[in-house]
Amino acid sequence: MLLVSGLILVISSFSTLKRKGTLNLITDGIYAIIRHSMYLGGLIMFISHVFFSQHPQVIAGTIIAVLCCIQSMRSADQRNIQKFGEAYEKYMQQVPSMNMI
Repeated sequence: MLLVSGLILVISSFSTLKRKGTLNLITDGIYAIIRHSMYLGGLIMFISHVFFSQHPQVIAGTIIAVLCCIQSMRSADQRNIQKFGEAYEKYMQQVPSMNMI
């Protein structure tokens, strides 16, 4: 179930980006609820691997992947601030980076 939920978030994110493009700040659709929906979907999928196998390598790989996603989200915020300026900063205040609801 977690794997499918994460996949739905990733597909929804890609679909919105494909429809709207990446030249403008997208603040509707899934991006009106979750600022980094694609990263959240990836995180959920990575975490779901632990339920398939509790092998130490899987757990370690999951931890590394989660940390990389978190760092990538922070980097994406910085790039988007440079690209979109105050509009993105306002968007950051209105929409959470990851919304688990």
